[in-house]
Amino acid sequence: MKRFVTPSVLSQAKKNNMTEAKKLTPVFIGGTGRSGTSVLKRVLSQHPHLVSIESELRLIIDPDGALDLIQGLSTRWSPAMADSVIQRFETFVKEVGGVGKRRQFFDLMQRKRVWPRFLSPRRYGRWQVGHSFGDAFYQSRISRLVDKLSYHSTKGRWLGTAPYRVGSFIRESEPYDTSQMSQLVSECFDDLYKNLPACSEATSHWVEDTPYNLVYADHLLSTFAGSRFIHVYRDPRDVLASYLTKVWGGDDFEMTARRLAALYRQWFRVRDRLPNGKFIEVGLEDLVKDPQGVLTQIGEVAGFPFDDKMLSVSLDRANSGRWREIPADKLDRAIPHLKPAMEMYGYSL
Repeated sequence: MKRFVTPSVLSQAKKNNMTEAKKLTPVFIGGTGRSGTSVLKRVLSQHPHLVSIESELRLIIDPDGALDLIQGLSTRWSPAMADSVIQRFETFVKEVGGVGKRRQFFDLMQRKRVWPRFLSPRRYGRWQVGHSFGDAFYQSRISRLVDKLSYHSTKGRWLGTAPYRVGSFIRESEPYDTSQMSQLVSECFDDLYKNLPACSEATSHWVEDTPYNLVYADHLLSTFAGSRFIHVYRDPRDVLASYLTKVWGGDDFEMTARRLAALYRQWFRVRDRLPNGKFIEVGLEDLVKDPQGVLTQIGEVAGFPFDDKMLSVSLDRANSGRWREIPADKLDRAIPHLKPAMEMYGYSL
């Protein structure tokens, strides 16, 4: 089985070859969360033509990520907005990347379990995306993007500048066309994935599985030219049961069912805007029953051939039917919210 590898220093020759190679095709996986996005990425990552990192990327769609950066420097540009989105993006990529000694200190406190339970932990906890791509390359490549977007740092501050900052400054930037921003951002992520140790001349695609890619699929397809999108769905009742086991999953069955219903409604709106042939929807239960058939269909849409290596990942822990553990009275209150999605995807009431 192909394993995720911690990068070492690549040879200069390999770096040069990958820089000059053709652009990789991004494949985005999305879902409601707890729907099978991670397991599908693990399956696809066994393919000799596909690469990925072990964790969710999050750098593109999460608040202060690349999509916010694109919008703030194009359609919503102002001098203050540009400064704000650039500086927030810089902070965000450090947090997700696992960069800095302060970050290491807080991570150590959590590992030693001395973090107070009544306090939420540091943002993005133990996320170390930078380590996946190679810390030095990750920082230098993001810095190169920021340097292209900001032509000067002015000593000063806005009314909205973060408080109590020593030596505050303003990032100066000009307005960009959305297409210009999309190209700069897509080139940055293409370079990051080409720096993965598993990437070779045979590599043609990179795979990313942040669940809420689901509701940004139209933006992802327009930002990353040639990209493809996969929606992994699962019985909404099983999703609900799994949600309530997570710290972020809600504390009430009906209210969490409303959250799920809102996600499905937004996805249906987004799906109507997607171009035909650039996305596919697959059921987790179908993937478990007929992995070769489902993976062949995915490959036809995404542009890679089926490979037997993808069948090496066990799908036995899909936990289908765990919704039956939900107390009947709580399930009865949740079902009206989940019913439209269940009917859309053929799950019997």
